[in-house]
Amino acid sequence: MALIAAVGVVVSVAVSYQTGEENRLAQQENLRRQLEHQREIEDERAQREQNKQDAEIIKSLNDRMHEILSRRYSKDENERSASYFQLATLYQDWETLAASSEVVKRQKNSQQRNILKILFGVPQEKDGELVDGRTKLEETTLNSIIQDIFPVYQKSAIPINNKFAENYSESRIFDLSFLDLRNLNFSYRDLGNSNLNCSHLEDSYLWGAYLKDANLGGVFLKDSTLNEANMNGCNLRGANLEGAKFWHTNLKDAELYFAHLERAYLAGVNLEKADLFSSFLNEARFIFREEAEDINNPETRKFIVERVSCCEMLPAREELLKSDLSEGLVDEIITEHRRRRAAQGNVALES
Repeated sequence: MALIAAVGVVVSVAVSYQTGEENRLAQQENLRRQLEHQREIEDERAQREQNKQDAEIIKSLNDRMHEILSRRYSKDENERSASYFQLATLYQDWETLAASSEVVKRQKNSQQRNILKILFGVPQEKDGELVDGRTKLEETTLNSIIQDIFPVYQKSAIPINNKFAENYSESRIFDLSFLDLRNLNFSYRDLGNSNLNCSHLEDSYLWGAYLKDANLGGVFLKDSTLNEANMNGCNLRGANLEGAKFWHTNLKDAELYFAHLERAYLAGVNLEKADLFSSFLNEARFIFREEAEDINNPETRKFIVERVSCCEMLPAREELLKSDLSEGLVDEIITEHRRRRAAQGNVALES
């Protein structure tokens, strides 16, 4: 009997322990659910507050835009110029506020594009000719604005393989397509990967500008200055580059298919793997003045031939002859280009 009683006590204790453990676990689960519910309530409250703040921010930015618009299209020149600085500030505020608000971030690109469109405008035509609607004061003001919006290109401070890395991957990408950028100064600005498709940059200055992998298809760069610019991998298909200056410009891997290079200054340009197929070269210049004076020197001729023949695709012989290259140099360039292509296995070497 004593044994049975002892067993009963043990079973009773075990049942009590199990019941107590179940109650404890149930209490823990209940507490977890309460805390989870409380967190959901707090998250919803925080989200409502964030949505309220986002709505206020968007409204404030839009209200500022409406206020600026009346000044931008004012007949008063000073008011128009003042509106440019306000638009530039608004552009930067969209950039800054997008870092802390997903709602602002989702609208940022379209709103910044609208600001650039209002700031620079699109070219206006009259009787088939572009109308120059800007005053000198407006051009001066816009050139100042360009320095505020578009960063100066800077190479990485850390040398890699004894060269400074091109740190354009963190660059802001700008949509300047179809805009009126004539007579403006973008020298040394970082426009890497940006969209300048069909924009008007006639008589503009892009000395030392960083344009690597930018879309410049159909762009109008007539009589512009691109000396020492980095245009590596640019799409310049069908671009009007008539009379443009490319002194020591990097056009490596650039696509110049059907590009207008009439009167363009191309001396010293890096044309490695550039596509010049079907480009127009009437009065284009490939030769430095000092090279022209020493054109019979074999070393000088060799340097010119190597500089031009390294492109991926040459224009037609007839087009090359329209440039400052003599018939003899053109034939040497074509021969060297064929040799290079054959060495790469692209074409058979012709005899």
